[in-house]
Amino acid sequence: MAKSARAPTNRSGNMKRPSMSAVYGLALNPDGTLLAAAGPGKGIIFDTASGNAVIKIPGATGHAYDVDFAPDSKSVVICFHGGHVRQYDVQSGDEIASYTGHAGVPQGVRKVKFSPDGKQLASVAEDSTLRIWDTQSTDELQRFKARADVNTVAWGPGESHITFATDVGLHTVEIASRRGMTLDTGAIADVQVVNNQILAAWDEAIRFLTPDLEITRTLEQCAVSRMRAYEGYLFAASWSGADAGVHRWDLSDGTRQRLPLPAPVGDGPHAVWALAIDAARGVLYAGCNPMNGSSNIVAWDCASLDLLDL
Repeated sequence: MAKSARAPTNRSGNMKRPSMSAVYGLALNPDGTLLAAAGPGKGIIFDTASGNAVIKIPGATGHAYDVDFAPDSKSVVICFHGGHVRQYDVQSGDEIASYTGHAGVPQGVRKVKFSPDGKQLASVAEDSTLRIWDTQSTDELQRFKARADVNTVAWGPGESHITFATDVGLHTVEIASRRGMTLDTGAIADVQVVNNQILAAWDEAIRFLTPDLEITRTLEQCAVSRMRAYEGYLFAASWSGADAGVHRWDLSDGTRQRLPLPAPVGDGPHAVWALAIDAARGVLYAGCNPMNGSSNIVAWDCASLDLLDL
């Protein structure tokens, strides 16, 4: 795949960065003008042009673990450690829907993801379930029970399937028939479906798999928490160990670069739990959680890796 010819922008001399005490989830609206962040007990929606918070959502009990924008940009869904899955109006921050059924503390909801058409919502939790909801009625449409905590979910491959991963395995399921395939693995924190390929990371490596769960490629990186694809690159974040931070893999030759971090984010160890990518503009966002101090949301040009103002 061709790489971006977009001219880099580097305004790193005087950066103003959105921040919160920790960042566990990030999502962009479809046109890239709003960035939603989930963290301890709340969500914040930022304007990407100014970096200013435009809506603060107090949220439910416990940490907010993940967030996703509806395809129409009118609302976001946030999931919480208390088992809550709630939908909020983007303009007012008011709660407009609640999806009820997951167990509560300590079995929090880890990820949420709208279907491409916005008619359904998938949520996964430490109660060992994947649940699919009708976004009009908030009724539970499907429930899939796993052998362990379910950590992540992605729609696809194809419109009829959904892929999810747990502490012990990777699963792809045909939704209508409920038939699927399972591959035993180590714990998986994130799964992505890109160009009919499944990307999942476990045992200190990122794997590329076919829809039949056959491994076709491996890239070595430990403690991977999030992945995002962009043209001929894969951006992968790690939450601990030697690879803590964000890396860009060039998929044409398998080489990687660690992305630069600004001070004070770059001082000492840092964990990254959240990534979001604006493919139209070629901008990557990450929630960088240093060991000492509050978290910062950092942005880079995907092609040049220059740090950007938000």
